[in-house]
Amino acid sequence: MNLCRRSMMNARTPKTRGATFALTLAATAGLLAATVALPVSAAPAMPVAAAADGANDPMFARLSGQVGPALVKVKMILKGGMMGDQGREIEVEGTMIESDGLVLVSNALIGGMMARMGRGALTPTDVKVLIGDDTEGLTARVLARDSELDLAWVKIDDAKAKGQTFTHVDLTSSGQAAQGDRLYSVSRMGKFFGQALAVSEGRCSAVTSKPRKLIVPSATVMANYGQPAFNGDGKCVGVFVVQLPEDDDMSGGQGQGFEGPMILPASEVVAATKRAKEAPQPAEEPAGDATPAEKE
Repeated sequence: MNLCRRSMMNARTPKTRGATFALTLAATAGLLAATVALPVSAAPAMPVAAAADGANDPMFARLSGQVGPALVKVKMILKGGMMGDQGREIEVEGTMIESDGLVLVSNALIGGMMARMGRGALTPTDVKVLIGDDTEGLTARVLARDSELDLAWVKIDDAKAKGQTFTHVDLTSSGQAAQGDRLYSVSRMGKFFGQALAVSEGRCSAVTSKPRKLIVPSATVMANYGQPAFNGDGKCVGVFVVQLPEDDDMSGGQGQGFEGPMILPASEVVAATKRAKEAPQPAEEPAGDATPAEKE
């Protein structure tokens, strides 16, 4: 059964954006410090007409079937900073983007904001990728990070997965989204709800040119950082990311620059992935520092 949820992070009134950003950072920091979410290569996309108002939208079932197997969980222990050597275990949503076991996650969700917030760099250890109903996971490593784009790449290197081909979202066969176009997102709900696949639908509110091209989803599109968004043809248009302004733009208590979840175009993600694979960095590289994956 497909469920549609409204993300609180998508609220876009001027008075709430700054507060939402502050609360999000506080919640992320608190969680990490204290206790511490197309076309798929195996299923070619076929254009589907948008459903009329009140009619069942076939894109919901189609995306669930095609994208669902590529949505995974990434579990790891974060050490360093305020967490010390003992560390804390976290679990985040990820997207399989290559058939050999390359997974994309939000860098912010694995401690990428901590250094910027003055809490020290964090080192991911004991990384595992959980696919489907698997609870044991496949061993993996953090290949590289790009803190500016809010991307991190996790590579499965478990001997048990040698030669295995994984269902993935093919970002190289992407689509476009213009203002007013239909958008969809797909994610897995929590364990309490049996990790049911949830599909949400909305519109493209805007397309920015600064600080880079970004697709702005409407409030009804459920944003899960590190996971893909799709257009009305079922093609992946990009990945949900956190885009933070420069420190100068955040000064003075104005909170300007943070507009909630954004969609980084698929072409940008593909280019960043190429850089990350060509110049991988150690997992302990401090977030916010320049890495080869961040350089043009």
